[in-house]
Formats: sequence, structure tokens, C-alpha cells
Amino acid sequence: MVIDDKTLSKLESLSMIKLEDDKKEAFKQDLSEVLSFMDNLKEIDVKEIDCELKHFTPLREDEVIDANIDVSKLSPFVENGFFIVPKIIE
Repeated sequence: MVIDDKTLSKLESLSMIKLEDDKKEAFKQDLSEVLSFMDNLKEIDVKEIDCELKHFTPLREDEVIDANIDVSKLSPFVENGFFIVPKIIE
């Protein structure tokens, strides 16, 4: 795939990168080579390859539990459901 000036300009805008004029041609060439390599990868037939995952973290079922605890019991200074704390703002 060949990268033209319009595509390069759009990529500059999307990536918020300003390329110097003397480096644009080299960048277009490099990017074209990368995209050509990606096109080559698309042509590889991988249907016969066994893609079994051997190393992964097993998933577990989500369980609904009651995690709400009465935090007011954790403090000795509670009044009407509110924590009593020292005044720090005058």
C-alpha cells in the first residue's frame, strides 16, 4: 500500500504530530513498508493452526454477596448515623 500526501496529512492531524518536511518522504516510505508487511500477513493461511490457550487466568462466576457492613460500628464516635470528627475548619 502506498501512502500519499493526503493520507500522511490526515495521519499527522489524527496523531497531533507535525512532521518536518524533509522527513515526510522517508516516513511515507517506512509506513508503506509496514503496511505491505501487514498485507503479507493477511495472506497466511492459519486455519490449520491449533490456537488453544494454555496459559490464562481462569474466569469465575460472579457471585452476589452482601458486602454492606455497618461502618458506624467501627467507630466509637457516631451520632444519628454520622461520624463525629474534630473540627478542622474555623
